[in-house]
Amino acid sequence: MTYIPSPEQAKELILRYNKEPFHIQHAEIVSKVMGELAKKYDPEKVDFWRSVGMLHDIDFELYPEQHCVKANEMLHELEVDEEVIRIVKEGMDASGEEYRMLVLPDHPTPITLRTHTSDPVPYMLYDSTNCGSRMWHYNEREAAASGIDMPSGAALMEYFLD
Repeated sequence: MTYIPSPEQAKELILRYNKEPFHIQHAEIVSKVMGELAKKYDPEKVDFWRSVGMLHDIDFELYPEQHCVKANEMLHELEVDEEVIRIVKEGMDASGEEYRMLVLPDHPTPITLRTHTSDPVPYMLYDSTNCGSRMWHYNEREAAASGIDMPSGAALMEYFLD
């Protein structure tokens, strides 16, 4: 049976697999940011989003060459429930409001390389009012093929909020 860890349980898991202060601080910061965003956009699930933020890089310190692959394995072994993007989209669709959703990693980690790179960060921007004529998939190849390149995170956020 799977479970959704509390933020405190998620931190215990991070501390079990990470010892370097940078990785622990990074997990705490992402957790806090996601919790603050949840207060506005998903107030009934603040702790869920804090836990997701805390666990997002659980594997990096132990398995930097297999980052993301190992996180998935580790979280499955720990029986952590899977429900991130699906929950957000379903909730926003149910609201009846127009919305945009931006999905991206905090650093590029191409699946084929299974490690971080200095490449541009691929992202997916979904706009409920503009479904477009092409179905794109969220991966590095299609991100490159889109021809859309944002020079900075600030430019991407401006585009997202515009």
